[in-house]
Amino acid sequence: MRILHGLDEQMAEATGLPSGPSFHFLLNNATFKDNRLPPRGYDSAAFEEAQSPVVAYDYPEQHHWDEATFDLPPGTATVEVRLFHQTTTREYVEFLRDTKGPGGARGRLA
Repeated sequence: MRILHGLDEQMAEATGLPSGPSFHFLLNNATFKDNRLPPRGYDSAAFEEAQSPVVAYDYPEQHHWDEATFDLPPGTATVEVRLFHQTTTREYVEFLRDTKGPGGARGRLA
């Protein structure tokens, strides 16, 4: 579950950066994906009105959960599941490391 922002064609042309998903959060002006779990009482019309719709995914009205199906090997009797939550992605941390910005090399300092 995540949100993926980026640059539309107009912003890409204005900045000289490629259009599409981007970690340039101050420049991003488009949402390419947003499949974060909606809150209890989810109403798609209200989310559209607030300019915060689900993008590139579908949640039914009043749906505030997601389901996943996994194929298990034949004869499986039990399954242990652990859920890990990550507040940022490896790709974003690498972007911060590799992109020169006002902070220069601060992303490399321990």
